[in-house]
Amino acid sequence: MAGAKVEKVGKSKGGLLTYIIVALVAIVVVFGAGVGGFFVNKMLIKSKPVTIIKTVTAPPADSTTGTKPVVSAKTLALDPFLVNLTDPGTKRYLKIQIILGYQNVKLDTELPTKTPILRDSILTVLRSKSSSDFTTLGIEGLKKQLKDVLNPFLTSAKLNNIYLNDILVQ
Repeated sequence: MAGAKVEKVGKSKGGLLTYIIVALVAIVVVFGAGVGGFFVNKMLIKSKPVTIIKTVTAPPADSTTGTKPVVSAKTLALDPFLVNLTDPGTKRYLKIQIILGYQNVKLDTELPTKTPILRDSILTVLRSKSSSDFTTLGIEGLKKQLKDVLNPFLTSAKLNNIYLNDILVQ
């Protein structure tokens, strides 16, 4: 053992190069995953056509009789509705916000207690519609139908108008 040489092991310059290579590989992998995810997302998810319908909140004045539209003194905005439409062969959706218009102060206390019943009735009506029902004439018919369906549930007074906001058919 007297003749054995002991070599001193020092830091090699290859250690810094290894860290640089590992960092570059990590950056390339993260960048590649981001670009690949973007293209896979674009290829697999087909864009659906979106139809936005803007409506007038109050019906226009009747030109034959000259009557003015009914404008409600009080309103109650319901949470937005998101329902499937009954279009055959395609999946179409409707997102709509409905606002109930009334004059009588008694409905201030009655409407909040009957909101679940009213929402259920509204959902039933909306689920029976197809995307072709959302024309200007169809929307006026929907307002009338909703009033006719909701008013029997109210005991202290009746709704005098239905306002539709944010109609989105997709």
